[in-house]
Amino acid sequence: MRKQAFTLIELLIVVIIIGIVYTLAINSLNDIKRFQEGKKITLSNLKEQLFSYEFDKEIRIVCFDDCLTCKVIIDREKEISIDPFLDKDIVIYRYDNELAQMVREEIEPYFSSEKEERSCFSFRIYKNGSSEQIYVQKGKRVYWLGDYFKTKVYDSLDDAKKARADLAQKALL
Repeated sequence: MRKQAFTLIELLIVVIIIGIVYTLAINSLNDIKRFQEGKKITLSNLKEQLFSYEFDKEIRIVCFDDCLTCKVIIDREKEISIDPFLDKDIVIYRYDNELAQMVREEIEPYFSSEKEERSCFSFRIYKNGSSEQIYVQKGKRVYWLGDYFKTKVYDSLDDAKKARADLAQKALL
C-alpha cells in the first residue's frame, strides 16, 4: 500500500491557518498590554479611571504616607490598594469665589474603621458625576479636577487662576 503525502496546496493552507492564528494571538496580547498600561492612574486620567469602578453613592481616592500608599474607597465600604501616582510635593488648592483667588487646601484626615490616618491627597466623585472641585499643583503644572469636566491641565497656577476667573465672569453674564 502506498502512503500519500500532503499536497503542496494542503501544506500551504496549513501554514496560512497557523499564520492567522499566530497573528490573532499576538494582537490580543498587545491589546491586553495596552489595556493594562491604560489603567495606571495619573492626575490627567484620575476621574476617568475612578469612573471605571462600579459604585452606588461615591468613590474616593486617598493617599497616605507622603503619598506612597493610595487606596480607592468604594461607597465607604470596599478598599482597593493601588499603585501610588503622586509624590509628597503636591499642593492642593480651591478657588474662593468671594476672594477671587486660589486658597491652599488642608487635607482632612481619613477615618478608617480602625484608626484616623493623615492623608496627603483625597478626592471624591459622586454617582451623579459631581466631584470636589480641587486644583492639584504638581511641579509647575496644575490639574483641575472640576465638576462634570475632564481634568484640565494648566501650565502654571496663574493660568489656572485666569481660567477660573474667566469662567466665573461667564457665569455672571
